[in-house]
Amino acid sequence: MSTLREILGNSQYWGLTLSIAAYLFACWLKQKTKLAFLNPILVSVIVIIAFLLGVGIDYDTYNKGASYLSCFSHRQLYVWRSRCINSFIC
Repeated sequence: MSTLREILGNSQYWGLTLSIAAYLFACWLKQKTKLAFLNPILVSVIVIIAFLLGVGIDYDTYNKGASYLSCFSHRQLYVWRSRCINSFIC
């Protein structure tokens, strides 16, 4: 496990890869089971937390690579917010 921690700690994009892989797995699981409580975001967060705890990697190390995803979520927030404001004004 220590070798895995060293490899992942030195890699810059592993957090991004883990996040995308967990989300794709969660989407596949949701599509296969059709259960409402298997929301892909919720399942991917649980998978990521379980992986980090299982391997023993701290959140800061993971966040170095996963921080590249934040630009997508901030953009979506602004698009959503502007749509809501426009619908209240019109």
